[in-house]
Amino acid sequence: METEQIIIKPEVFEESYLPENILFRENEIKEIFSILNAFKERGIRTNIFIYGPPGTGKTTVIKRIFEEMSSKNFACIYINCWTCNKSHSILSKILGFFNPFASFKRTENELLEDILKQRENKSCKVVVCLDEVDRLIDDSILYTLSRNGFLLVLISNDKFALAKLDARTKSSIMPMEIEFKEYSIEELKEIIKSRAEIGLRPNSVKETSLRMIAVASKGDARKAISLLKTSALIAESFGKEAIDEECVAKAVKKLKDAKYEEIIQNLKKEEAVLLEIIKEHREIESKALYQEFCKRYKQIPERTFRWHIKKLVEMNVVKAKGEVRWRKYSYNL
Repeated sequence: METEQIIIKPEVFEESYLPENILFRENEIKEIFSILNAFKERGIRTNIFIYGPPGTGKTTVIKRIFEEMSSKNFACIYINCWTCNKSHSILSKILGFFNPFASFKRTENELLEDILKQRENKSCKVVVCLDEVDRLIDDSILYTLSRNGFLLVLISNDKFALAKLDARTKSSIMPMEIEFKEYSIEELKEIIKSRAEIGLRPNSVKETSLRMIAVASKGDARKAISLLKTSALIAESFGKEAIDEECVAKAVKKLKDAKYEEIIQNLKKEEAVLLEIIKEHREIESKALYQEFCKRYKQIPERTFRWHIKKLVEMNVVKAKGEVRWRKYSYNL
């Protein structure tokens, strides 16, 4: 006899799923909503910069707020800069929000002019969210949008993502900063428990398994949800009635291996070698890492070495701690 399926609502575990209640982000939601509402009701425009580690709810919160606040006279436009990172493509995306049938094979000035006409004709205020803003190839679009009365919501994993902007752009946007901190183990446990109550068959996951997933996820809710889903699929494949610690352990290894292979394939050779060394040592001092890299691969200037390691830290696959001279790097997958 076949075991009853554990996953009963697969959509609950998709990245696009927006929970009805977003746990442990009440203060951040209240602050963002207040800023946007001041713009909507009174025309007081304050740009927002949201930062924090991956999987801390930044995108989910904004999408939920946008969904609730969007109206005929208040347009909320979400754009991910991983796939839309040039000024022309961003302007095309904004224009497409108002008129999907518009011609986008025009200059940026022409697109902007059309957007401004659409905004005027509809008598609406416009909020534009640029997620992963540090992926922009041309950040002049920030100045363009801000100077033309759009409220900007900028999101990044990197607290210093806006540091490289020129003085003119910084002066123009002057955002309110809102930090999204890592979830605690107990908070993550509650988040995945709430997903399990909706997406899994009742009594199909043990409390000890939920805690194990929360610990393994290191503050990352996206990772925790993915681990819960993978653990459920593993439990189903073994014909188990519930997700136990063995299923979670297998899921952790499976996701770590898959993540590592995905990352390695998209890294430069120098970065891949550095990550491999850090993975082998689990934790290693900066000087020892540099020496091992030069011995194993090739001699490079220390400045170049720091540039490559900085990228791994920004990707959150490596963690850094300590002062520059005595800094240690640890594997974070």
